[in-house]
This record gives sequence, C-alpha cells and structure tokens, in this order.
Amino acid sequence: MYARRWNVELDLRNIKTTLGLQSLRCMSPDMSAKELWSGLLASNLIKCLMMRAANHAGILPRQIGFKHTLQLWLAWIPWRPDAKTSMCFCC
Repeated sequence: MYARRWNVELDLRNIKTTLGLQSLRCMSPDMSAKELWSGLLASNLIKCLMMRAANHAGILPRQIGFKHTLQLWLAWIPWRPDAKTSMCFCC
C-alpha cells in the first residue's frame, strides 16, 4: 500500500510542479475549475504518450519520466510537418 500511495504522491507532485498548477491564477470558481480540469487533461495526454512509448520500448510506463516526456513532446511539436501551432496536443 505504501508503494501505491507513494506513486500517487509523485503523480500529484508532477501535475502541480511540471504543469504549473501549484496555485490557480483564475479569480472565479468556474474559471478555477476549468483551469484545474485543463491541467488534468494535459496530464492525462502526457501519461498517454508515456504509455505508448513504454509499450513500444517494452518497459513499464513508470520507467519514463513525466517531465522528460513533456520536454520531448514540446521540443518535437515544432518539427512536425503538419504542426499548426507549437502547443497542439492532438495526434
């Protein structure tokens, strides 16, 4: 149980620090909720990318770093021939 809890703590830390969600910047409750949900969506998209890369490499997804995956994704986007913007999370 401790190992599972530790993984949850690490995941929450990654979401807060790497995606900049330590403090919400919106003033209204509705916009704060939207900001939180968009951060969770971005986290899930990064986790999905980690899962696909781990399956391709034949390793466990936890062996791939969250921050490193995000950095690689952001560095790769501008080089895509079909990229329209540098912050697109599609495909």
